[in-house]
Amino acid sequence: MRILNNPRVYIYSIAAIFACIFFTWHEKIVARRNAAQQAYDFQKVDIQRQAPVAKEAELMPVSRLPKLYLFGDETSVPFANSLRERLAGKCTLMHIISSDEEMRAFFKIQSLPAAILFNEDNEELSRFEPPYSEEKLATQVLEAIPQK
Repeated sequence: MRILNNPRVYIYSIAAIFACIFFTWHEKIVARRNAAQQAYDFQKVDIQRQAPVAKEAELMPVSRLPKLYLFGDETSVPFANSLRERLAGKCTLMHIISSDEEMRAFFKIQSLPAAILFNEDNEELSRFEPPYSEEKLATQVLEAIPQK
C-alpha cells in the first residue's frame, strides 16, 4: 500500500497519459501536413504538364464587331498589325501565333496560315484561302462582313 501513497505514481501516470495524447496528436498533424503537401505537389506538377489552352471567353473580344482570327506566325502573316489598323471599327482582328494541334482541331484548320471570319454571335462567316496579301485579305474581309 505504500506504493499507492507515493505521489510519483500519480505524476508519472498522468505524464505518461499526456505523452501518449501528445504523440498521437502530433502524428495526425504530421500525416495531414504531408498529405496536403503531396496533394499540392501533385497539383503543381499536373498544372505544369498541361499546355495552356485559351478558353472560349478569352478568345471572344468585348466588342460586338465581327472577329477575324488570323492563324500563323510573323513570317507567314507579316502584315497582321497593319491589317488590324486598316480594319479598325469594322472587325476585330485576333492574330493567333500557335501551331497547337488541339487549337487546329478546334477551328478545323488543315494548314497554316489560315484566316477565319466570325460574326458577332461567333458563327463562322467565311474562311480565306492563302496565299495572303494585305490588300487581298482586307478586300475579302470587307466584302464578307454583312452590311447593316
